[in-house]
Amino acid sequence: MNHEGHDDHEGDSTTLLKYHAAMTRDDLLAFMRFEKYAVQASVSPTGTPQSAVVGIAISDDFEIFFDTLDTSRKAKNLRTNGAVAFVIGGTRDGDERTVQYEGVADEPTGELDSQTASEIFGVLRALNQELNVTVVIVTHDPAIANQIDRIVAIRDGRISTESFRRIGFHGREAYVYHDEFAVVDRSGRLQIPKEYLERLDVKERARLRLAEDHVEVMPEEPAEEEERR
Repeated sequence: MNHEGHDDHEGDSTTLLKYHAAMTRDDLLAFMRFEKYAVQASVSPTGTPQSAVVGIAISDDFEIFFDTLDTSRKAKNLRTNGAVAFVIGGTRDGDERTVQYEGVADEPTGELDSQTASEIFGVLRALNQELNVTVVIVTHDPAIANQIDRIVAIRDGRISTESFRRIGFHGREAYVYHDEFAVVDRSGRLQIPKEYLERLDVKERARLRLAEDHVEVMPEEPAEEEERR
């Protein structure tokens, strides 16, 4: 952190120094989190320094998270050489303070322990809420659903269901649940969950009946009580 600035006055060779009060850990974290962007520097495979402006999010442990396209220079550079540096700050009028941050970049994979995964989801959520960045996660792990606001399920190459994360209450206690909907495409097709089909013994064909406020789906051979109607 730069804690020192210089004021030069005409006709006076004396350099005046202004000292800022030492920052606490919380002050430094708040300073870094105020900045939504940083200048990121990496090294190309040929040893040439390259820089870019990236959106950032800061964890409680001062880890910096940022995203980039798979085809970008920085992605290729950091996969070859993880050395990375950031300059954060210097964007506020009258405040020239910056943080110079150096470290080693790590690309998260699906093989994460639960604590690390939770931290990463927290950062991704911050990127979504603070920078209005859309985050797309592809996974086979249903446990991740509790961390996601909107889930689009794909079965047999087609979108089958769409779920939205909701907050419910039992008295004063809040709980998370997902409101699931079957997706109807432009041709009116939808995918019925496999367990529903098995329970109704629906195979190649099904009967549909339009009720006042819903559509009924029945097996091809109606049940005995249905035949007596």
